[in-house]
Amino acid sequence: MQNTFLFAKSLEENIKISSDHLGREDVEKAAKVSSIHDSIMGFEEGYETLVGEKVFLYLVDKSKGWPLLEKSLKIPSLLF
Repeated sequence: MQNTFLFAKSLEENIKISSDHLGREDVEKAAKVSSIHDSIMGFEEGYETLVGEKVFLYLVDKSKGWPLLEKSLKIPSLLF
């Protein structure tokens, strides 16, 4: 099982942490492939939501998509 770790930054910045060259469209596409886009959009600030303990626990509980997100960012064919 892979551990999930999010930094105290926005959700978008966390998604881009290993691929900072990605544009917003790529970030959203990766989140959709990973089934976490809807959870992110459930927050008032969407992708700009700052990660805190409550946001982290909510996302980990509601979505197992973060490990898939990390994989999709490393394998370009999943994005395009």
